Amino acid sequence: MKISVLLPTRKRVHSVKLFMKAIADTVNDPNNIQVVFRIDTDDKASIDFFSGKDMVYGIATKYVIKPRDPWLSDCWNDVYEVCNGEIVFICADDLLVTTKGWDDMIRKKFDSIPDRIAVLHNSERHGIGMKALRTETVTHPILHRNWIETVGYVMPPKLVYGGDSWIHTIAKMIDRKFLIPEMFTEHHTFSCRRDKKTGKYNREKEPDQVWLEGIARCKRQKEGKHGPMYNSKAMTLKRTNDAKKLKKFIADYGASH
Repeated sequence: MKISVLLPTRKRVHSVKLFMKAIADTVNDPNNIQVVFRIDTDDKASIDFFSGKDMVYGIATKYVIKPRDPWLSDCWNDVYEVCNGEIVFICADDLLVTTKGWDDMIRKKFDSIPDRIAVLHNSERHGIGMKALRTETVTHPILHRNWIETVGYVMPPKLVYGGDSWIHTIAKMIDRKFLIPEMFTEHHTFSCRRDKKTGKYNREKEPDQVWLEGIARCKRQKEGKHGPMYNSKAMTLKRTNDAKKLKKFIADYGASH
């Protein structure tokens, strides 16, 4: 099964190069990997980097250029529309995949699930020095097309934040969340925690403008000033309906096979 890595990016060419080098260094089957980027029309650095390229470090790449979209979930949906993999790995430009053969680990797990309805996720190192380890939370979901085509999107439209939580929640609702514990990534996010004693923030590095703008949009959405609130009654109902669609697909598949 071919894997498409979906990656909206903005003004982080250096991070993209590191991401692609990590992919090239760790995949077992580079011919069955595709990385698809979404680039904003005002992001000249990224456009210049990708212009004329269909491969980076020997890995097939594709990109779509669109006006900047304030809704992060829509960016992933845009990228999905031009990908061609059966499996979709939802990534970010501050992530590095570090485990050799991660692609075969993903394929092996989906091969064990006949209907392919599942959310796979991995062990994620994060924080200063990459010393923290996250294994319970889905932050970079891995899905099969069967899931996406059944619910109608990668993530619901017009969400600034919470797309990963959305998928995580639904996976738990239908009991189809699976950790690949031996697959590791490093999440070099600007997120941080305030030191209770000093009052200062502990960061591996200072946040860039893209991150700061995203945080501001998240805050506005949480306040109900920028799109639908994640925990509103309407959005909660939408998650329930997505879970029902997936359960029906599982039941129908089981009855016909």
